[in-house]
Amino acid sequence: MVAARVAVDLRRKQKNEGSRPGSLAVPLPALDPELAYLKERYRREFEAALEEAFRVLTPREGTVMRLHFLEGMAVLGIATMYHVSARTVQRWIVVAQENILTVTRRVLSDKLALSGAELDSLLGLVKSELNLSFHRFLEKSTTS
Repeated sequence: MVAARVAVDLRRKQKNEGSRPGSLAVPLPALDPELAYLKERYRREFEAALEEAFRVLTPREGTVMRLHFLEGMAVLGIATMYHVSARTVQRWIVVAQENILTVTRRVLSDKLALSGAELDSLLGLVKSELNLSFHRFLEKSTTS
């Protein structure tokens, strides 16, 4: 969650500075060559799985996720829009995140034929790419 918020803040800063959209000007630490290979090797599979996960979100889940994570709207503001409590919106966000993770794990497990432990390790390795992909899919779904 922290990484997602940092990415949103960086994107806002870029927009304010007139940076080229879609590029994050953040210095990345040097990667272990093996780690870099694994990230590159599985990135497309993770993005495809994430895209499928976003397709199964309900319209409300997609909207709430975009408002909160992409637009930076506070939970209370979203709650006011939907005439529900802030706690209800927080539950919606948690359920949507769990749905995204469940579908992503299922798709990857099927496609890559990995055990649960292997998949968890791989998810840990590409977590930063997943956070960036997450924002790209939220942005793409607003323009589609």
